[in-house]
Amino acid sequence: MNKKLFLALIITLLPLLILISLGVGTLVTINISTLFKVLLGSSLSKPERAVIARRLIRTLAAMIVGFGLSYSGLSLQYILRNPLAEPYIIGLASGAALGVLMTYLIGLTHPLYVFISAVIGALATFLIVLSLTTVLGFNPLSIIIAGIAVTYSISSVNIFLIIKLLSKVKGAFYWLFGSVAYVLDYQLIYSSVPVIACCLWLFLRSRELTTLVLGDEVARALGVNVSRIRAEVIVCSAISTAAVVALAGPVGFIGLAAPWIARLTVGTDFRRLLPISILTGSIMCITADIIIRISSPIMEVPLTAITSFMGTPILIYLLMKRLGWSGA
Repeated sequence: MNKKLFLALIITLLPLLILISLGVGTLVTINISTLFKVLLGSSLSKPERAVIARRLIRTLAAMIVGFGLSYSGLSLQYILRNPLAEPYIIGLASGAALGVLMTYLIGLTHPLYVFISAVIGALATFLIVLSLTTVLGFNPLSIIIAGIAVTYSISSVNIFLIIKLLSKVKGAFYWLFGSVAYVLDYQLIYSSVPVIACCLWLFLRSRELTTLVLGDEVARALGVNVSRIRAEVIVCSAISTAAVVALAGPVGFIGLAAPWIARLTVGTDFRRLLPISILTGSIMCITADIIIRISSPIMEVPLTAITSFMGTPILIYLLMKRLGWSGA
């Protein structure tokens, strides 16, 4: 696809999806034409305003989830030089989820405590992954293998805790697989700030990150402190992933699929990939939430059920390309 055409498409698609997200849902459906009239100054009834306010929080939450996971996945793929790297696979998401569940277990439900514990859980899990990788032999493949092993182990603990906390956490099972249905406005604020801040920090490091594609030796020759930039990416990815998990639970495949959709269109320059990945991730997550509301108006379906379906073709493509089946 032409790069300019793709960029125009996703820039146009995002606001359109936001309007659709505000209009569709259970109980009340609001036509897009009515929403356009509101933007031009028309008024809505009190029930309609309440419905749109609730849907706006849900839509913005979905956007933040896609935003945070997409650039976290992109950054991890860069520093690990592995196309399969993403927060869910290398354990950040499951570790952050464990941190959140532990706070609920001991009764600390304030959003600030939830966020801090999610960050600690994400970083601690990644340290475990790095320790296992050292034993297995430090390389991108061993990081992925260790990450998957740790993810499955922690996920089993998370399921046990979810069952114990079912009476305390509204929508607990949905949250375990990712859901923005129960997000509140103050939770959205707490999570949005670190996600946006970490993204801005990585944007300022775009030039250094782009040089990593050339290899560590070349990057060092160009004056890049490779160890420091990798540490910054890990911390930013952990904080962003933790904020997303604290907001909506662990959502799979966005961090893998969104960067690759962008990469297939605009190449490997991190400065171009970052904004395109963010837009793509936001579009994927909002689309998934819209599909959930249309297809299952009575009962909520976890986001991962839809995002996994979206991400599967990307994963198959990557496997085919690495094995040489695609002819690339």
